[in-house]
Amino acid sequence: MNIVIAGGGTAGWLAALFIVKTQPNIHNITVVASSKIGIIGAGENATGLFKDVLMGRFFDIDVSMDDFMSKTEATYKNGILNVNWTKDGSDYFTPLGCCSSYKGNDDIVFKYALANDKKNIHMYADSGYLHEKGRWEEDLQSFHFNSHKAGEYLKDICLRDGVTVIDSVIEDIELSETGDISGLRIEGGQLLAGDLFIDATGFSRLLMKKLDVDWVSYKDILPVDRAIPFFLDDPELMKRRYTTATALSSGWMWNVPLQTRVGAGYTYDSNFLTEDEAIKEVEDYLGYKVNPIKVIKFEAGRSQTTWVKNCISVGLAQSFVEPLEATSIHSTIVQLIVFVNEVLLPDWGSTNTEVSRDRFNLMCRRMNDATADFISLHYQGGREDTPFWRHMTHNKIVTPFAKTVIEHAKTKVPSITSYQADLFTTAPICLWNWTLAGLNLLTPEVAKASLDATGREKLAKTWIENYFRRLG
Repeated sequence: MNIVIAGGGTAGWLAALFIVKTQPNIHNITVVASSKIGIIGAGENATGLFKDVLMGRFFDIDVSMDDFMSKTEATYKNGILNVNWTKDGSDYFTPLGCCSSYKGNDDIVFKYALANDKKNIHMYADSGYLHEKGRWEEDLQSFHFNSHKAGEYLKDICLRDGVTVIDSVIEDIELSETGDISGLRIEGGQLLAGDLFIDATGFSRLLMKKLDVDWVSYKDILPVDRAIPFFLDDPELMKRRYTTATALSSGWMWNVPLQTRVGAGYTYDSNFLTEDEAIKEVEDYLGYKVNPIKVIKFEAGRSQTTWVKNCISVGLAQSFVEPLEATSIHSTIVQLIVFVNEVLLPDWGSTNTEVSRDRFNLMCRRMNDATADFISLHYQGGREDTPFWRHMTHNKIVTPFAKTVIEHAKTKVPSITSYQADLFTTAPICLWNWTLAGLNLLTPEVAKASLDATGREKLAKTWIENYFRRLG
């Protein structure tokens, strides 16, 4: 099959990588990525799923993690420190993983930890324990990285495996009589024909717009719509092995430590703050001037349809919530895992079936909506000290699903079976529970009652003793 991927960036190179690695020597893959067009580069962060790709969990890739980290300025990531998201101004740390008893469905370790040791609850997950001890282990963590260099790293792998790369601008998209994409017209007039096209053009959504695919907005429940990225040169911040998400007056600021610099930025709601005011607020908070790279305008949402005609969208062309919790690359990988394992076949006729299209579109829709649910939860800490936070709190700006989880957490610790029937959920319920506890929406009293109801407190203590003994 002839597959043409429009756009490089992390999403485009991941799409090429998944296809060429899982079905080698079957498809002709061409990536059109112009060096004249920069990538968004706002995110330099990922979940452990990206690490799993590079470590060969989904296909043989033969990547040295030391090599990747050296060439992309990467640092290990134990989790996220969330600063000032609550009404009382308290901070909380979200580990990357779950407690050791998570797979047992009834997470008795989490319940015991919240009931008896809320201040240190994060230490009951491996990455949280390592964070507290100032340690890191490759198998247990994710990492921060330079997004531009990570894209180049993936590109080099794709080139070695036979992917064709064309450095050119897409000038037009031509359609057939049936409405399918017949080819991409690039600089110089060349037409790149293909059977399947993948839109990885970011917020431009060049192919999706040509096919008249609408954007489903999340702005009613996720109103932040601006991001101002900048870099910091702070040796102390570079020593950190965690992301920091600091809630400010009208949104939040991220802080991602790399080997040579710190990637940072302010994501905010432009209804409550101007660009100049946002920059001033950041500088007042940091105590020094910053040099903004650009202002990124966006509207949180997803493509109404991910697969239409002979085109599939990935990455920012497919959905975008906001950088919180590093869900963009994670969602792209989940999408590609399903696509190459359950959809893609050697020829277009076998691949392009109504059942495959419908199932794939349903999966992407559920995954994106679940991501919006999880991110909306983070704004429910009850802050009322600025117009933005009063708007979020008083008007209960939250998805219906997240509201249901919050209500449930008033009487019981949510369990795996309560909310994870959908295998494509972006965040497992343990990540919801870390956030609920951090925002004081899930209390030690509720955890104690939930643990008592199981009659397994003694087992929890034994489990915890073995856990701390193992980690040393």
